[in-house]
Amino acid sequence: MKFNSKFYGTASIILGVICIVYSICSFLFRVTFAKFYTLLGLLFIILGMMILSGIYREFMKKHKKVYKAFKIIMLLFIVSLIAIETPIIYYGFKKDKDTANYIVVLGAGLWGETPSLALMERLEESTKVIKENPSAKIVVSGGMGPGETITEAEAMKRYLVKNGVEESRIIKEDKSGSTSENMEFTKKAIEAIDDNKNIKILIITNNFHMFRSRLLASHYGFNAYGSPAALHPLLVPSYYAREYMAVIKTLIFDIALK
Repeated sequence: MKFNSKFYGTASIILGVICIVYSICSFLFRVTFAKFYTLLGLLFIILGMMILSGIYREFMKKHKKVYKAFKIIMLLFIVSLIAIETPIIYYGFKKDKDTANYIVVLGAGLWGETPSLALMERLEESTKVIKENPSAKIVVSGGMGPGETITEAEAMKRYLVKNGVEESRIIKEDKSGSTSENMEFTKKAIEAIDDNKNIKILIITNNFHMFRSRLLASHYGFNAYGSPAALHPLLVPSYYAREYMAVIKTLIFDIALK
């Protein structure tokens, strides 16, 4: 099939502009990963200009080995993207109704002391799940990150108490700074008060984050279930793209090499 440089070049530039506009919109929600779409948009625009000017086609003619290597890399990327995003999407929709010993609410960013949109969605989901599991204790897990004036665990505890959850049911894990540490430190907090070797936990986190959370929970010896919280539709491209990279990091550094 003949390569239509005008079509592909124009399409690439339009796609680049869309990425940059999306990046600006994401910044309004304080999504730091939005920078990725700014960079991606610039790359698409540059590529489109190269295609329209004929530079891209000439380069590929002169460097056929580079072109073949590029196609192989792109094929591997597409295969890995499908392999990783499929369970991310599946577990993001899968709501378990099993009774749990502990409900584990994972932290997300704060704006000072105010829960971010992602964290607020987790907290709203947690209040529903807590009512359905009246005998379960609740672990709120999350330390203090940049721009936060209290720990995420403290912010979550305050929200739950304000919404009628007995303070005596809440266990605060406020040292973790990553999903792996969420699970590692939660395991230690539970083991300090419970000698049961078959702990069943119900994880509350956003849909995009559920697969990796369950993966790490199983790695640390939990029987893990999940009740994913919703995510604002505008944030789906940012968080799902970020999660693809995060799963790869987790598989290598948090599981294989740890």
